[in-house]
Amino acid sequence: MPGPELPNKPNQIHLPLLTPTDLPPQEAATATCQLLTAVVGQLPLAVAVLEGSDYRIKLANPAMYEIWQLPPGDKLGEPVFDAFPLIANQGLDELLDQVRRTGLAARGEELPSEFIRDGKQTTVYIDFVYSPLANQTSQLPDILVSATDVTERVLARRVLEETTQQLRGLVESAPFPIAVYSGREMRIELANQAIIDVYGKGPDVIGKCYPELLPELASQGIFEQLQSVYNTGVPFSSGTSRVDIDHQGELIPYYFNYNFTPLFDAAGRVYGVMNTGADVTPLDLARQQVEQTATALQNAIELAELGNFSVDIATNLLTVSPRVATWFGFDSLAHDAETFIMGVGERERDYVRTSLYNTLLPESDGRYDVIHSVVNAKTGRSVILHALGQVYFNAVGEPLRIEGTA
Repeated sequence: MPGPELPNKPNQIHLPLLTPTDLPPQEAATATCQLLTAVVGQLPLAVAVLEGSDYRIKLANPAMYEIWQLPPGDKLGEPVFDAFPLIANQGLDELLDQVRRTGLAARGEELPSEFIRDGKQTTVYIDFVYSPLANQTSQLPDILVSATDVTERVLARRVLEETTQQLRGLVESAPFPIAVYSGREMRIELANQAIIDVYGKGPDVIGKCYPELLPELASQGIFEQLQSVYNTGVPFSSGTSRVDIDHQGELIPYYFNYNFTPLFDAAGRVYGVMNTGADVTPLDLARQQVEQTATALQNAIELAELGNFSVDIATNLLTVSPRVATWFGFDSLAHDAETFIMGVGERERDYVRTSLYNTLLPESDGRYDVIHSVVNAKTGRSVILHALGQVYFNAVGEPLRIEGTA
């Protein structure tokens, strides 16, 4: 006798409850098939049943038709490899045979399958499981196919992998040091060749902890800077700073503009720190050399009781050293060039003015070499100066300034 009907509720399957003894075998089989069809039709998972030696499509739910991009009911009764010839010759028939022969389910992940979508051949990636089903009407068990379309996942991962590879390639080929440290222990996850060369500890640095690799930095405040970035999420920029690194037992001074930048996970928590920097050691050593040379030159000028002067051509502004200002009787170290000319002895003013003009011409060698008298504006005392200068031009031959001594 039929069992009780289920109460009507939205989105539920309304079928009589049957047991194998309630109906004759043929009717029980039919009812069971109807029940199976109804249940499969409601599954969100794509499901199909294949029967016979040629694996005819016995049943497929809407989710499977969505993968096939066909209207429901299409291709029923057709051998699956005739219905979808693009997926033939992929070894799937052999896999189906194996499931029948062994009675064991088989599965595959991200299988590339070709289907016609929007009128053109498209690769779709499928996770699937083939499971044998007992079949009372045939010695060949049916095959239950369950499938999930993972195309979006595969394509998204490939884009991510490609982007990651591009970024990694960019980092590794960058001429300036870059590294990524993860966790509170600052384990090195990524390091390009530029920073490996700076470390000076050999190529095998990935996976090591930054503080353990470079213990000589402990007394230089760098680990405290790094931990502060990790704890607070606030970036740190050093400006030009000296860093002493141990290379084969010898501390070598480097000069870097380095930065520690926090790295955040999806939850907004700091999981690591990126270390970037510019090795400005040659520039800073050159700057130190220039400063030392300038100091030595100034000392030589003082010892020789020389004065020096500079003229900015664009502003016509003359800047002199204190000794030159004393010779001219100037109260300040900056005057317009005409004030300088008027301090020259009257008989030599035109000569000095013409010499300066000729020195600024493009065809000139830019050398200013003049002997003239100077009348002190305060005392009226006259002295004789020998002024030596050089004009500096820009790339298009325009004079920029004159630098000289007297």
